[in-house]
Amino acid sequence: MAFFDKVMVGINKGVSSVSENSKLFVEKTKINSEIKEKENNKNKTAAQLGLMVYAMQKRSEIHYEQFDEMCSEIDKLTSDIEELKVKLMNLQSEGEKETTVGVQCKCGHYNKTGAKFCSKCGSDLTTQQNEPKSENSSESVVICSNCQNENKSGSKFCAFCGEKLESEQQ
Repeated sequence: MAFFDKVMVGINKGVSSVSENSKLFVEKTKINSEIKEKENNKNKTAAQLGLMVYAMQKRSEIHYEQFDEMCSEIDKLTSDIEELKVKLMNLQSEGEKETTVGVQCKCGHYNKTGAKFCSKCGSDLTTQQNEPKSENSSESVVICSNCQNENKSGSKFCAFCGEKLESEQQ
C-alpha cells in the first residue's frame, strides 16, 4: 500500500508542476496580448495624428496645441508597453528560476527546492544529502551594465531591462 501512496504523491506533484507552468504560460500570454493591443492602439493614434497634421498642413491651419492630447496618449501607450515588457521579462525570469534551481538527484536531474521525490526518476530526495544547487552553478554569468542583474552566460540581452549585453562581461 505504501508503494501506491508514493505513486499518488508523485502524480499529485506532477499535476501541481504542470498546473504552475500552465498558470505562468497563461499569464505570459495575457501580457503579450496586452502589449500587442497597446501597440496597435499606439499605431492607430499615431496614424490619426499624421492624417490630422497632413490635413491641417494642406489648409495652412496648423495649431500645435491640438496635437497635445494625441501626443500624450502615444506617450502613455509607450510607457504602458515598456512596463508590460518588464513585467513579462520578470515572469520569464521567474519561470526560468523555478526550473533551474533546486536539489540535484543522483540521476543528475534538478528538482525544485523542497521536492521530496525526483520528477525524472522518482527517487526519494529526502534520503539524499544534496544542498540546493543551480543547474548553471559552474557557468559564468553576464552582469548587465544598465541594471546590474545577472543573466545566463551566452545571453545577448538583459532579461530584466532589455539592455544589450556585452559578451566580455563576467
